[in-house]
Amino acid sequence: MFSGAAVVAGAVAVVFLAAGDGVSAPHLTGPLALLPRWGHAGVWLLLSIAFVVAAVRTRWQWMSGLLALVAAVIYALLVLALVAA
Repeated sequence: MFSGAAVVAGAVAVVFLAAGDGVSAPHLTGPLALLPRWGHAGVWLLLSIAFVVAAVRTRWQWMSGLLALVAAVIYALLVLALVAA
């Protein structure tokens, strides 16, 4: 189950890396400017790694949870950056 989720999340990350997500945010500057371009791909890549860790350890453990939490924080920052501006 975790292996399949890792493959799907990895595939979504590759799509976002290759095609982008279509979000344009020219008003963002500095480090926040990286979020629209790399945010979605980074979130899905972290989720994929979290699922790989869970698959290797055969259960969801703290490391998988931490990676998923970091992904959620990045996604929240992405949404806030796009909405707040």
